[in-house]
Amino acid sequence: MVDLLCWICVSVLKSDNANGVFGFSGPCDPVATTQEDAVFSCPVFRERGDADAVSVTWRVLQRIGAEELIASDDFLKAEGQLVFRPGERNKVGATTRL
Repeated sequence: MVDLLCWICVSVLKSDNANGVFGFSGPCDPVATTQEDAVFSCPVFRERGDADAVSVTWRVLQRIGAEELIASDDFLKAEGQLVFRPGERNKVGATTRL
């Protein structure tokens, strides 16, 4: 009779959504405008994990035919990051239309 010794290694990885789940808590304001210097503000929320700092990258895209391009000709800042510090749940991303 042979004794077998079995070992099972279990690795605990970071849980799903450890840094949070992100979304918009409402529509951007204004939703649409023809005013050239309008400031668009978009409220962003973070749910679940909030123990660490997290950067959320954003871009304003312009669709031309089948292509999506960064709308850098139309907005003062067409891309950037929102940095959520530990414990932060809400941020507002803002950009200005040129």
